[in-house]
Amino acid sequence: MHFPTGGQGSSTGLLDAVNLGWKLALTVRGSAGEGLLDTYDQERRPAAQRVVDNTRAQLALMRPGAELDPLRELFGDLLSRGAENSRLGAMISAQDTVLPCRTGHSSAWEGRFLRNVPLTTGEGPTDVIGLLRGGRPVLLLLGERGSRYAEQVRGWSGSLRVVHAAPAPEISCDALLVRPDGCIAWAPDGDELASALTAYLGPGRATGRGRVPALS
Repeated sequence: MHFPTGGQGSSTGLLDAVNLGWKLALTVRGSAGEGLLDTYDQERRPAAQRVVDNTRAQLALMRPGAELDPLRELFGDLLSRGAENSRLGAMISAQDTVLPCRTGHSSAWEGRFLRNVPLTTGEGPTDVIGLLRGGRPVLLLLGERGSRYAEQVRGWSGSLRVVHAAPAPEISCDALLVRPDGCIAWAPDGDELASALTAYLGPGRATGRGRVPALS
């Protein structure tokens, strides 16, 4: 139980469902990496606890009593300066959540939420959400440099969507492996791409097997 200001509990529940849905789909189809389903608790329990903690802090600021006025004034002054607004906004929206890494040598991108940036593919303009609607992980290859990773994923082609797109100013690398929940699973400054794919999708398999159903 926690204070419901901002509907953060509802948002957390939706994020729980999205986190669990694709992992359950992969597991049911026999296409999940070892222990993938167990990561639901590892990833979402700390996120839920963080929501409880920050709503308790909000409630403390709202309690009546002159003894809390100095705290409210200090907090209000910080917000009026604008320095903390983006940080608090990201916390309330959960877009600043960083998930535990699943690869040996993690990237600075790994575990972070990828914002819904606009993209241009061979089929025209789209965005991150549009690419993830099928419910499969997406290997996003940006520009000619990103295309070099395409050959490395043939063994996972039945469980993975590979998308070639023009370079995007908001993404400062040439390839990203994006989970169906919008979190980044791999980037070139981390471990080998095959290592990340094995962690999430198991060992490479023949093309066409292990297809994941859409989340609907």
